[in-house]
Amino acid sequence: IDKSELEGASKLLAQLEATDLVTESLREEDMGMLRTAIVRAKSAGIDRDSIEQAEIILKQTKARELLKSATELRRADLLKLALREVKAAQLPDSELAAARELLQELQASRGRQSHTQQQQQQQQQQQ
Repeated sequence: IDKSELEGASKLLAQLEATDLVTESLREEDMGMLRTAIVRAKSAGIDRDSIEQAEIILKQTKARELLKSATELRRADLLKLALREVKAAQLPDSELAAARELLQELQASRGRQSHTQQQQQQQQQQQ
């Protein structure tokens, strides 16, 4: 076996291992492992389309996690950020509906609180 054949076999083995790691991380839904798999796939020379697909899945998963956290925390600032991330990740509008409604509710509530506080301050100043 000459050196070029050995290098070719080594590269092919690295590509197969990287592909297996991507597949396993997707099956197990392990995003930390998927990040590692994407780095390995790039360095192993896996075709760009396969890597892009894994990156899209990672981006979408991160956007969903951010949206879930922002919704659970009921924080308008985080919801705005999460909605931008979800839009950038090209998730379906159906995944945004509940978060948009919550954001509107939080903003309306904050507006009412601000109005009530202004009224209270005016009353205190009049006394």
